[in-house]
Formats: sequence, structure tokens, C-alpha cells
Amino acid sequence: MFHWKMLLLLPLLAGGCMTHQLWTDSGFDSWNEPAPAVGLQLFRDAPHRRVLVVYQEYSERREKIRERAYFVNENQTPVANPFTPKFVDLKTSRNLAPVTIFPVMPTNSIGEFYAVAETNNPGFTLFSGAVKSGPHPLPVYDDGSGRVKRIALTPVAATVDLTIVGGAAGVLWLYAEGPGLGGSR
Repeated sequence: MFHWKMLLLLPLLAGGCMTHQLWTDSGFDSWNEPAPAVGLQLFRDAPHRRVLVVYQEYSERREKIRERAYFVNENQTPVANPFTPKFVDLKTSRNLAPVTIFPVMPTNSIGEFYAVAETNNPGFTLFSGAVKSGPHPLPVYDDGSGRVKRIALTPVAATVDLTIVGGAAGVLWLYAEGPGLGGSR
């Protein structure tokens, strides 16, 4: 015999399908990542022990490539991806000394400050004599637009979930308790 209190379990068994899908579907996310032709340039801000990174970034949402710039501290531990750096104006590079970037590690000893480009993932490793810093991967990060879309659509998804649960509960109630619809009284 069906008891009306069993209806209270229905939201636990069937609820949240649309809302769950909305928040787990990665189709709303838009990523920014280094462009195929990354155009890596490095500039040294020696007094502050920082390196300005300038590179080409591809925006999935905008479907455009744009030039970006951010600072890396020479003595900081490289930040793991995905991260959004604090971007700065490209004009910042005007007063800084360019850093030589080698495609592979030089075989002879170079006493100056230089970088070696990463071969597998876009990024670089810094060298100051025998001191190594890196690798420093170029940023790959979610631009956050998916979160805004999810927040905007959550009330709609929750309403759909509640409508489905309410409709199912109503059908079960009518079947169990409704007059002449197969319920036992």
C-alpha cells in the first residue's frame, strides 16, 4: 500500500537534474590560452627583480587573438595553470631591457640573464648564470563568463526541476489517494 509520506522522498530521488547538468556542463566555459603563434617576448625590470611577459593570447569566447602582458617575479615559485595573472599595460615594456630567448638550452656558458623557451607547452625557464627559475607556463584560464551564464540560468533550471518533481508527486498522489484512480481507501 502506498503511503503519502513516501512522496517526501521523491525530491531526493529525482530532483536537481537540470540544475546539476547546468553546473557540471563545461559547454558554458570559455578559455583563454596562448595563441598557436605565441610571439613570446620577455623584458627585465632589474631593480624590482621582475620579468615582463608579453605574448599572444587566444580568447575562445571572443574568437580573437590579442597581445597580453604580465609580470613574473624572478625568485617566485612558478604559478600552476590554470591561473589568471594580473595583466598590465603593454606600454610597460617600453622602458625595460629585452631578455634573450633561446629555443633550446645554449651549450656554452652564458653569464648574463636569459630564457629558454619550453618546447612542449608554451612557456619559458629563466636563467641568471647558474640560477634557474621555472618553468613558467603561459596562462591558460577560464574567463569566468560561464559562471555568469550559470547564475543567470539557475532560477530557470530550478523551476524546471521543481515542476518535474511536483508533476511526478501529483501523479503519484492521484494514483495513491485520488478517488477512483486505482488507489485503495
